[in-house]
Amino acid sequence: MSSIDLLMAVLEKETDFLKFEKVATEVMYEFGYHNIVPFGGYKDKGIDAVEEKFFEGELKEKVIFQFTTESNSISKALK
Repeated sequence: MSSIDLLMAVLEKETDFLKFEKVATEVMYEFGYHNIVPFGGYKDKGIDAVEEKFFEGELKEKVIFQFTTESNSISKALK
């Protein structure tokens, strides 16, 4: 089993969404999003984490993360 398969198996079994979002945020950090900040919780409008990049003191890029275990992620975004 590859490391990504093992990770997916763990994530698929996680039922506590706050723990799931924490693990997913840590995974994104490992994938190079070193300024990622957890944002989620209850009533977070679907935003689970953000990463902002500043250049010369000005916000130039904002990445919004939404993590889900739902098979239809588009329906979650529309909630």
